[in-house]
Amino acid sequence: MKINISLLFVILFLVSKAQIYTQIDAGYNFSLYNKNDEWVSEKIYENNKFNNYQRESINFNIFSGYQFSIKSGYIMKNNIQLEIGFNYFNNKKLPSYNKFNNVSYDSTNVYMGYYSYLRQEYYYTRYFSLSPNVAYIKSFKKLKISFNLGLIFQYITIYSDSIDKITSDDYYHGNFMITEQEGDIYKYNTYASYEYKPQINISIYSGINIFYQFTNKISAHLTFNLPIYSPTIVLPNKKTRTYYKYEEYQNDKLIGSKETPEETEFENANTKSLITKTINLSFGVRYTFGKREKAE
Repeated sequence: MKINISLLFVILFLVSKAQIYTQIDAGYNFSLYNKNDEWVSEKIYENNKFNNYQRESINFNIFSGYQFSIKSGYIMKNNIQLEIGFNYFNNKKLPSYNKFNNVSYDSTNVYMGYYSYLRQEYYYTRYFSLSPNVAYIKSFKKLKISFNLGLIFQYITIYSDSIDKITSDDYYHGNFMITEQEGDIYKYNTYASYEYKPQINISIYSGINIFYQFTNKISAHLTFNLPIYSPTIVLPNKKTRTYYKYEEYQNDKLIGSKETPEETEFENANTKSLITKTINLSFGVRYTFGKREKAE
């Protein structure tokens, strides 16, 4: 009992003398790469005379979007800072302004009648991460700059939505085609959502933190983080379909539909790699507890 009381007093003493802080940040992850050759958008136009085929590598980075962080750390007298951050990212709940997460396939065939097929895929990411780092702080009166080096441990879940749209002058029932009278146009729309098996990703980053000391307790921060090592990850080979809807139209009139919101597990044949390198820019406010040297 005496040992516990003594330990408590030691902890309280250290906390009272320490430069301990907590910080809240909000920022954005910008894609570092412009093209990913494994992800392409395709357009095909066919008739009895020629084929037009367009295949283009696209901007594709599932880590582009808004990120929110809560950080806590300890500043030693030699201006060395030890910090750990908890980060949250979800670019489906908080869509990003860019279009780095979608893929499309567009095919039109007018060789025998009319047939058009459009497929769109949208990929999203949610992750929780821990980011311990060490930094050195250089002071210029109230303006301070720190140089950071750290790790990021991410627990990642990838989601995808797919939309398939077929337009034809033929009527399909299951896998069988039944040719209808001329003038009728049929549309077949399929909507599906998937969740992939979670995975862990570890990366290394460096950064610069510029902050202004308003008072001994409160400071504002601008942080710029750049990846040193950020491994390419692969879409997991397991995914669960969380939503499915199918619709049939005849001359824009709904003639059949099916909706199955229950979960179904699938093997994922599309195991393409995903580039994850991003530059993070964030703004934050820090509050310092305990005794701290007065801002010059």
